Parts: sequence; C-alpha cells; structure tokens
Amino acid sequence: INDILDMSKIEAGMFEIDKGPVSVAAICRNSLSIIEEAARSKTIELVHHIDERIDTVNGDERRLAQILVNLLSNAVKFTPDGGTVGLEVTGDMQAELIHFTVWDTGIGIAKEDMKRLFQPFVQLDSKLSRLYEGTGLGLALVDRLAQLHGGTVALESEVGKGSRFTVSIPWQEEEDDLMALALNLLGGDRKFDIPPVKDDAVATVAPDETVSGETLDEWMEEEWLVSLGLDTLAASEPRSAAHAIGNDHHNGQNGKHSEELKGKPGAGSNGPHHQSASAQEDSAKEKQPLVLLVEDNEIGVEAMRDYLTANDYRVIVAQNGEEAIAMSIQHEPDLILMDVQMPDMDGLEATSRIRTNPKHAQTPIIALTALAMPGDRERCLHAGVNEYLSKPVSMKHLLQVMAIQLAHHQVH
Repeated sequence: INDILDMSKIEAGMFEIDKGPVSVAAICRNSLSIIEEAARSKTIELVHHIDERIDTVNGDERRLAQILVNLLSNAVKFTPDGGTVGLEVTGDMQAELIHFTVWDTGIGIAKEDMKRLFQPFVQLDSKLSRLYEGTGLGLALVDRLAQLHGGTVALESEVGKGSRFTVSIPWQEEEDDLMALALNLLGGDRKFDIPPVKDDAVATVAPDETVSGETLDEWMEEEWLVSLGLDTLAASEPRSAAHAIGNDHHNGQNGKHSEELKGKPGAGSNGPHHQSASAQEDSAKEKQPLVLLVEDNEIGVEAMRDYLTANDYRVIVAQNGEEAIAMSIQHEPDLILMDVQMPDMDGLEATSRIRTNPKHAQTPIIALTALAMPGDRERCLHAGVNEYLSKPVSMKHLLQVMAIQLAHHQVH
C-alpha cells in the first residue's frame, strides 16, 4: 500500500526528496537486516561488499533504503532455496557516481521482458514469475526514486542464472561534499576519512600519507583549495596529503597525530574533527556530550560513531551488555544508545542493571531495535528506557531525539 501511495505521489509530481549526507554502510546494513529472516527461511546466503573509499552519499536516507529493500526483497523472492543474494557498493571517481548493485542466482529475466519490467503494475507472464509471485510495482518505484536522485537503474540478466540490478546516483552534490570528494581523489585508491565538511573544519597534514607534488599542483588554482589553505600546503609541502580527520580511533588509526595547518587561509580553530594541542580546544571538546553506544555490529558502530562525532558528540563503544554496565560506571556518559538485540545479555537487561546505579537513575537511555514487535515499546519503557526507536533509524531524527533527551535531563 505504501508503494502504491508513493508511486501515486511521484506520478502527480507531489513527491519530495529530502537530501542530506547518508552513511552508505548504515543503509546497507539496515536494508540487509530487513530481508535477513526471509533469506534465512530459504537458506539463501547473503553477501555484501562496500568499496572502502565510500563513506557517505548525498541523498534521501529513507528513499535510498527503500530502493535497496525493494531490490533485495525481489532478489530473495526470485532466488530458489540454497541460492545467493549479494549487495555491492562501488564508486566511479571520474563520473562522481556511486553504484549500488543487487545481484542474485535466481530465475533470471528474458531480454524481451526487461524493458517492460520497470512499468508500474507489470508482472511478467511466465511460469517462473507466477511461481514466485512478483508484485509488479517495486521495480517501477525503484526506477522513479533513482531518477529523483538524478540517477539511473541498469539491469543485466540471464534466464536460469540470475540478475544484476545497478542503481547509479551522484556521489555528492553539495559544494562542501564535492570538496570532500576531491580530497578523496587526491589520494587515488587510498581511503581518506572525510566526514561532511563543516564551515569550521580544520585542514591538517598527515605526514604518513603522501601524494605527488604534481597531483597537488593540478588543484592549486581551485578556489576551494585556497579556502582550505591547501594552495600554500602544495607549495611548501608538495608531498604531504591533505587529510581532514575524525577521531583517532576510526579505522584503526589509533595513536596517529596530525600537524595543524596553522595560519592557513580558511583553516578554522574549532573543528570538531581536529585533535588540537590547544588547551582551549581541549576544553571545548570536553564539553561535548559523552555518548555510550552499545552495539555489537561493527559496521553499525563505525557508521554511528562517525556520524555522532561529526555532530559534536564524544563517543565510547560497548559491544555487549556487560561492557555497557562497566563502561557506564567508569565513564559516566551523558546519554546511552542501547541496541536491544544482543547475545548473552540483551539491551533491556543491561538497561535495568544500569538503572540500579544511583548516578544513572536519570541518565537518558535510547533503545534501538531492528525487530519492532507489538508491545516492544512498553517493554523498553518498563526496563527504564527513555525513548524507543526502530531500525533503520533516521540519523536526523536520532539527533533530534538525543537533543530533546539531553535538554530534558539538564532541566531535571
């Protein structure tokens, strides 16, 4: 019904896309989690791979997830028991495109049927498609949503062997995001961890990362490089790579420090991603709310930590309930994000035990669950949770809820 309503709005020109920076790892993980049970019931193997250079894409988080879930659901539906369904995300640097590819070892599609497949309410009239009960709407919606993102959908298929659907959308569209992409390009195939650039972001030099002076010279005349102070860097340190850093723990970069581009044009002094030697900046960082993230999924941890750090939160991570209890005592976080589904001790039991500590009787705890069932909210609130959110979580909405809970806690 929701797909039908969305298609109706699109056809009527009343459908709006709310674009912003979206964590690619997070939407892939959440989309896979939604179809995981259906795949398991058919003993279908789910595999995925994300190009390590890709962090965020500029798009509508909910609609991108809708695209992936539709494609993955179809892949599982049309793949026989014991087959394989995959999700791959790759980047085309020159074309500035991200490709989301969903492939399967399913029944495949005949060439003569491919063009008709993206028309609304078309079901292919074959014994195989009738056997697997296709809906006939999902792919048309995927095509329209891709177009609204300025993208396209491509299909490769062979009857009896499987299909590959590739959705290609612009990587970044906003000026700040294009700067981040260009910095990424400077590193060739190496990964640069560049969250969406803020007005007060600080450009830094990482001595262990190098590119050729010629490569930097090609960019020296660009206006955005001048604003970051990288024109001066290219002249004075031609073999140093521009690197905008998040926190030291991201992607195993523990203990690596960077040298600030002091006095460079446009280099701010309050960048939340910069570990400064300045006591003033250290003091400002200490005033950022400390969030305890309790999550056992490594990809989810990475995506959430990056997003929260980029939005001026300090983040510590616990991977299970026992760790959460210990870290809540040791670090006294200002807010706790608690995954409900965890092995050994689930999030609700951990919450109940954390609440027994008088220091955390009022600490805001937000529960996150991928398996929203009737009565879950009541169970969470009874365990001592302040708010309950279902995965996939809109990151913008999560930030709003966190701000409300922190403000309420400070008042009381």
